[in-house]
Parts: sequence; structure tokens; C-alpha cells
Amino acid sequence: MKKWALISLILFPAFLFAQTGNFFLSHFTSNNLAGSSCYDIKQDARGVMYFATDAGIFQFDGRNWDLLDGGAAVYSLQIAANGTIYWAGSKGYGSVGVDSDGFLKLKTESDSSVTNVFQSLILKDDVFFLNDNAIYIVDINRKIHTIKADENTGSFTGLFELFGAVYVNTLEKGLFKINRTGLVPSKLLIHGQVIFAARIENKYIVGTAQNKLFSCNENLQIKQLIVEDQNFINASVIIGGNWVNKHLLALGTLRGGVVFVNPTTGKTVEIVNYLTGLPDNEVFAISVDRHKNIWVAHEYGYTRVSPYMPLRSFSYYPGLKGNLLCTYTSENGTYVGTSLGLFKLKKEDVYEELVYYVDIPVEENTISTGGKRNGDENSAGKVEPKRRGLFNFLKKNKSKEVVNTEAGNVPGVAKEKPRHKRVRHTEKLLRSSQYVYQKVAGINSKITSIITLNKRIIASGLAGVFEVNDLNAKALLEEPVRFCFASQCSNVLLTSTYENEVKFLIEGKKDWQQVSLFNIIDDQINYMFEAKPSELWLCGADKIYSVQVSEHEMRPLHAIDIVNSHGEATVGVSWDEKLLFVNAEGFFNYNRQTKKLEKVDTLPGPKQYFVYDENILYRDQHGWQLKGRDNKKGSLHLLNLFQDFKFITGSKALNDLWMISRNNELYKMFGENIAASEEPFPIFIKSINSADKKTNIITNINLSEDHSAIAFEIVQPDYVGPHAIEFRYMLSGMKDQWSDWSNSNNKITFPFLPPGDYVLQVQSRNIFGDVSTLKPLTFEVLPPYWKRSWFYALEFMVLASLVILSFRLNNRYRIVSRILSLLTIILLIEFIQTIIDSSLPVKDENPVIDFIIQVFIALLILPVEGYLRNLMFRSMDTNSKLYQLLSLRSLKSALHKEQPGE
Repeated sequence: MKKWALISLILFPAFLFAQTGNFFLSHFTSNNLAGSSCYDIKQDARGVMYFATDAGIFQFDGRNWDLLDGGAAVYSLQIAANGTIYWAGSKGYGSVGVDSDGFLKLKTESDSSVTNVFQSLILKDDVFFLNDNAIYIVDINRKIHTIKADENTGSFTGLFELFGAVYVNTLEKGLFKINRTGLVPSKLLIHGQVIFAARIENKYIVGTAQNKLFSCNENLQIKQLIVEDQNFINASVIIGGNWVNKHLLALGTLRGGVVFVNPTTGKTVEIVNYLTGLPDNEVFAISVDRHKNIWVAHEYGYTRVSPYMPLRSFSYYPGLKGNLLCTYTSENGTYVGTSLGLFKLKKEDVYEELVYYVDIPVEENTISTGGKRNGDENSAGKVEPKRRGLFNFLKKNKSKEVVNTEAGNVPGVAKEKPRHKRVRHTEKLLRSSQYVYQKVAGINSKITSIITLNKRIIASGLAGVFEVNDLNAKALLEEPVRFCFASQCSNVLLTSTYENEVKFLIEGKKDWQQVSLFNIIDDQINYMFEAKPSELWLCGADKIYSVQVSEHEMRPLHAIDIVNSHGEATVGVSWDEKLLFVNAEGFFNYNRQTKKLEKVDTLPGPKQYFVYDENILYRDQHGWQLKGRDNKKGSLHLLNLFQDFKFITGSKALNDLWMISRNNELYKMFGENIAASEEPFPIFIKSINSADKKTNIITNINLSEDHSAIAFEIVQPDYVGPHAIEFRYMLSGMKDQWSDWSNSNNKITFPFLPPGDYVLQVQSRNIFGDVSTLKPLTFEVLPPYWKRSWFYALEFMVLASLVILSFRLNNRYRIVSRILSLLTIILLIEFIQTIIDSSLPVKDENPVIDFIIQVFIALLILPVEGYLRNLMFRSMDTNSKLYQLLSLRSLKSALHKEQPGE
């Protein structure tokens, strides 16, 4: 992570200001979030996100949303160095603990009199909680020190930390420094209430309610930062801020989205708002995660802004209309073909009229208010309830305005001049983007292809073929075209029309001319490419044609059949005289000796495929792959963010890749300019389901054989491509073999497990190919009690007792002793047979096979039976009548002949 962060910090400024495009945004929402507002966002060491909302605390790992038990409205979150989560909310404050099953649950640590705690802060071992009336300081020993607000301070409105000291905003007397004995007047020369204080290394930025930014050094010297778009920020109203790196500061606003500012130069780097993909301009909360991405809470959920991602959006610049179909970029600019024509991205200063209000101070009069502070009563003379401290800076300004402008309506209050008056300002400001799309004149229908020939831009589509010069187009062929190909070797233009013709165009001295009409091939040609000089390949519906090109003439060589039952377009590439074709059926190599296609059995039929710089870029069940001249993926891992594309093009020489997604967004990936990978978060077990019980306790897992069904839910927090993460597992003790990689293997279910010891191993693989391993989990499935070792020991003790008893009775009660001995032998044989039977690794329900196994076991035990019988009767005279009576062969007849007293 440190290496990745260092690379990012070095490359980011150059990358950012050298290129255009909007930051990559990822949107997250859940039905459980409907109607809830978010006030704070935090991330723990495992990568799990926590959101403080008016419904409680939501937990999010990239896939799953969970509402922690015991939730009421929560306004602030803090995570200590030891991982403890502290919360502040409508019911007081407390921490997040675990219940009896190991799941997170809110614990209230304040008494019932403490309510509406709207802010918290951690400094070393102390946790600070704040509401309007008091500051609660909880130390490491859970001792509470309380500082109450009084008439001198007025209500508390906010906490912040600077260089190891905690300060509090007050409604009446400005800033105070907090210590154990109480409040000390602050020496900070900051005018207005502090909204946020953000730290990076040993540098602080402070934002105030007047929308001003200040830097602060270790000597507590304050210096205002001059921001070039200060008027826009004034109109938008700052509600929070976070560092991204030393050169980038993110400011969340109430009305203008998120403004990214370079605090060194004061320049606006980017504005993420509705015009650039943010669902709503009203920002509820803003936070930075461990990978330096900005999380934005708004009415429609959460958006993750990724400034470091080498993937930029080009869809939100003004002027682009229609369904996006293709794109092309060169030194002449960027063009986009849509269903409504052709558009070019041009740099232009676009201004919009911005209306905002400014409070201008006026001369104040000293008046009598009947002993009540300004703002305590409304126009009807009733006391207004205090709103919780969130956005108290807005409330304060509003209260002053209402009281001072309407004081004459309050009984017993002398009329006075207002302290401030609001003045309406109108100003033209630069929009968030300095680029716009302008329509190319002369093209008013669908454009499906944009190519170049001799540095000339050629666009084709339903209206024909056009040569494009900046924002003007000249028609070369006025009929619908399926595909257009520029032969760099022959300097000619070939087009396949909707009439199944291939037309041959060459640039003359004054104009383009149609040299010949190629009528020999009557097929729907969807793709063309050159294999080597003068060799052209045309891909039709179910045939591929080889064509010889010479002196602006084409001569068909031969046609090759290709399997294409799905009817999708066949494309091909060539490198080093090798030819590779692909369609929905699969990949095919061309054998130049046999002049036939040979299917590549090692590659399945792709779900999608595109030609990319002499390579086939395709998607299989595991993600996007590359086949052709260069089989290395490189930064193409990022394509796994998307499941489906309408169009992909690019060039490794230009180090770029352009994509149009199915949701009609245009993206550019900047190749190897910047590291794309984020260090993966650890993989862990979220829950275990067994015997109708769900738990998060992963130690001492013991199951019984009759309730051996068990299911594991595995989690690896990821917010780049969470649904593209694949898992595989191996259960040692059952099958010592890894499962296939699958994104559904995050839930592992075993309906039945035989008795034994097991070790579960799990691995995950993210879109960048990084593999993470779960710590092996050991558990046991216990057999029924009659198959357990302690029961076998008990049986053995009973048998041993019978043997001892039979020997003790041998002298006086010989018949009883011999019967006990015989019974002991029978039980001992059954005991041995049971142990052997339960130890067999193979079980079969077929009664015939089971009978054969039992016979085999009986034959193995027969010698043991004879040995035990001889051992038990060794002391007896083999010629005695009693031995014969107790013989196993004649026991029944001998007992009938026995006479009493013998």
C-alpha cells in the first residue's frame, strides 16, 4: 500500500492536469437506505464501511448491507486505533460491541438524560462527545468527565482538533480550548465557526461557516487560502472537507456537489456534481477511505469518487446527444459517433449564471430584549426548540436574520436595525467542465465507425461515408454502409454496403473516386482487415473471403466456411503471418497449408469480443482476456469493472483505450500511466449457519452427524469491482482439491458432512488478479455417541468387568461363570466387529454388498474368536463333562441332558 500510495502521489499531479475527463464514480445504494439521511462515514482496518444514518449504523462490505442491531438515529462515528467503534446519536453515545452470537450491536454507555449527541472525536485515549449543552470526555478507563455549557458560552456547535488539542465552537463566544479542568479561551485567530479541520501529515486545513479556507502551522499561525472559484463555493456552502493528497482537497457542499481544489495554487481541479455524474448536488456527508477515495453521501445513496483511478468519464461534457456508438481520438481531437450524428470534443469557456446571497454587516443598535437572548423567541414570542448541532452555522445566521429583521413584531422588544442584510448577487461563473461536444455539420444520422486514412478522419454510417475536417463533413459515398476499412498498404478505402456490395474508393488529386465495384462477393460483410501487404480478409455471415489487392484492384482468392450458428459478426486479426478469427462459437486459427480453419479447443466461446491493436479482447466467465500478439493483460484488468460493452477501441502506441458501456457512458483508460491496483483488504468469514443458528464465532465449531449441514459466508471488502471478485475453496478431510474460481463461491454450503476433522481453506481473487488467502478454519463433525471413543471405552470396561466376574465365579458357580464367559466372548466379538465396520472408509447402501462385507469381517474375526475361547477355558479339563456341556457346538443338547446336582 505504501508503494502504491507513493507512486500515486508522484504521478497524480502530472496525470491530472495533462488529461481531460471526469473522475470515475461508483454508486452504491440499498433498499434499506430508502428515506434515510447520512451524517458520517467511516472505514475500519478490514475495509468495511460504516454509515451513521437516522435509521442507525449501516455496515457495507461492497456487496452486503447490514443494519446493526440496537440502532436509533446516529450522527457521528469514530474508530479507535484498537478497532473499537464509538457512536453518538439521538439516544446518547456509546460503542459497538458484539452479541452472544458474535454479531455487532450498539451499546449505550450514556445515561438516559443524555440525548442528541451530534458529534464525536478521538484524541489518543480520550473520546469526546458533544451535544448542545455538554461535552462528555470518556477516557481509557471509561471514566467520564463532563463540561457543561453556560450563559457565557451559549450552546456548543462543533468540535475539531489541531496539533493534539481539542477546540469547541460556541454559539456566543466563539472558540474555546478543552482541557480536563474546563474551557480555556482560544488564541486561534479564526473568525467564524469552524466547520471542519482536516489533517495530512503535519498540515491542517480549516474550513469555516463563512466558506473560507485557512492553513494552520505548528505555531497556530493562520493563513487564508485564496481559492479562484470562491464565489462558487460561497454559493454552494461548505459542509465538510478531506484531504486526498498534498495537492488535492475535497470540499463537500450543500448545493454544489464536491469541489476538488489544489490548496497550493487555489485552482479548482474538478467539480463532481449532477453535471458530471453525481446523482444529487446536496452532499450530506463526505469522507476519505484508506485508498484515498472520496465517499459522498446524498439523497440517493452513496458515491465513491476515485481520483487515482486511470479511468475517466467523457460522457458528461455538454452537447453530446444520442445513443453512443463509436469513438476515435488522434492528434486532430476526439470524435464520438452517436445515433444522431458525429460530435467533436472542443475546449470552450462555458459560463452559467449563478445566483447567491451575501450577508453584509450594518451598524447595530443596543436594545433591551427583556432579558432574553436574541434568537430565543420567534415572531410569535414562543421559544423555538433548538435543532441539533448539525449545520448549526446555518441556523445561527438564519436566527440572526429572522430576529433582527422582525424584532418590531415581538411584544416588548424595541425595534432595531438588522445586524446583517442579505444582498442578492448574480455572477457568471465557469462551469465544472471547460470542454463541450460540438456537432459536426453535414452528418445528421447514425455514425457507426470512425477511422483514419493518411491522417484524414473518415466517418461512416447510415448516411454514407464522410471525410471530416474539424467540425465540417464532406460526403464521399451517399448510401448506408455496414463497415468501412482503410487499407494503409494500398491507401484505399473499402466499404461494405447494406446492398451486400464492397465498394472501392481512392483519393484522387481533387476528389475521392470510386475506382471499381466489387460484385463478385454477394455477402453481408461485417469486418475487414489486412494480413500482410496486398492480402485482405473479409468476414461475412458464414464465410470468410481472402482477397488479393493490387493497383487498386481486388481479386478473390478463395472462400472459407466458418461455423456461426448465432449469427454474430466474425472478426479477425493478423500478426507474423498468423491469422486468428473469432465469433460466438469460439476461436479459429487459419492453417495456410490446408487453407482451412482449425478451432482452438482450449478457448471457449467468448461472451463478447473486440479487436484491439492486433489482439482479440474478449470476455469469458472469469473476466476480460487478451489473445493475439500480446497475451499480457496489463492494465486491462480494469475492464472487469464492466460486464458488457457496446464498443471498444484504442491503441497501445497512444497508450489509451476507449470504451462505451451498455449504460451509454464513454470512458477512457490511460494504459500504464498510473498504477491501477489497490492493495486488497483482508478476507474474513462474515457468518456461519449451522443447525438453524447463525453465528460469527469461528472458534470451537463442533457439529453432530445428524445436524452436520453448515454454510459459510465469506467477505472481502472491495469497492472497485465487488461483484467481480472470485472465490475458490478446499475442504481438507472431504476432498483435497480446490474448487473452480467463481464469484458465487463467497457462500459455501455443505448439506451433509460425515464425522471427521475438517479444515476449510478459501482464496479470493479481485479484478487485478491479486489473490488473498483466508486463515484456515478447523472444525469437527462428531459421530453419534455410540460411535465415539468414550462409548467404546465404556463398552470395553463393561466387558472387562464381565471377564473378571466370570473368573471370580469359576470355583463355586462354574455354570454361571462359563455362561458369563461365553456372553463376554460374544459381546467382545460384536464390539470388534462394530469398530471395524465404523472404521471402513467406504459405505454402501446396497444390502448384497453390505452382506459380503459383513461375511468378510466375520472371517477376519474367526481366529480371534477361537483364541479368546481357548483363553477363557484354559483352566478347564478338556475331558470333563462340564467342558463338553459348555462347548459351543453342543451347548443346547448338553443343557437338556444335565441332571440336578451333577
